[in-house]
Amino acid sequence: MEVIMPSKALLKKIGIRIRKRRLDLHMTQAELAKGLCTQSTISALENDGCFNQWSIIPKIVSRLGMNLDEMCVSNNYCYAKELLKQIECNLLHYHFEKANTIIKTIKVENIDSKEIKGRYYCERGFAELFCGVSLDEVTLCFHTMIDTYAVKANIVCTAWSYLGMAISYRRLGCQKLAHKYLDDALMRMHHLLHQKQTNLNERYIIIKLGLAIVTFAFISNNYQLVINESNRMIAYLKRKYSFYCLKSFYSLKYLSYKQEKLCSKAKAIQNKINLLNGVRDSGRIDKLLKIAKQKSIR
Repeated sequence: MEVIMPSKALLKKIGIRIRKRRLDLHMTQAELAKGLCTQSTISALENDGCFNQWSIIPKIVSRLGMNLDEMCVSNNYCYAKELLKQIECNLLHYHFEKANTIIKTIKVENIDSKEIKGRYYCERGFAELFCGVSLDEVTLCFHTMIDTYAVKANIVCTAWSYLGMAISYRRLGCQKLAHKYLDDALMRMHHLLHQKQTNLNERYIIIKLGLAIVTFAFISNNYQLVINESNRMIAYLKRKYSFYCLKSFYSLKYLSYKQEKLCSKAKAIQNKINLLNGVRDSGRIDKLLKIAKQKSIR
């Protein structure tokens, strides 16, 4: 499909949509531009619509998993949807204070969509969980999401909310409840791994969910679960031909073998990690482990 001299207004609209979609996928301008154009070309397109290489627009749009029709039509307005995307991005990059600041600007009573309201309570729960808010308030957010807004379209948020409950109850010293909610999160994650993901962003969020669950199992000293679930996630990544967080799963598996004093197995995993030295560790496992060990206000 060719784009023949789009108007300035249409080009500006496409540029805005490209930027939003790229950020949703946690993709850099350089990654989007690779093999198609320069990073400065993408920057110009996104920021002010100054662009004259019309023929590569379909390729840029295709790399983002969209089509030009989607780019050129207006989305149905839904209060808080765009803000929740920003919050989600901040949470996935461990910027909890930023996420908490944004979520305070949302008036939940103005949200009409049940799906969006469920996302709100899930994301608010995680933002507050790591910002020192009372665990009573945090668990109320997760309970509200699970009990009221766990619709089929929200299965990812439901899984995250069960994990949030597990983390909260572990901090409260209720180990049996923490284990129960971890099992609930695992069950839903396993279901998600067998579903077809319609876009890259959804896949990335599921992988980050798996990483968060495995990390929680590690700090809970459940090393066999870490090994089993890391194997499951590594197999999933191989099926998808993806390196996203792969190094992090191998690292957690390696640490678990060391804790279990299985030195030969740990060494074999270390060799695999060494082969990934040139691969970016999207999971930032050192920071994630530090965050996971945080204490919160009761």
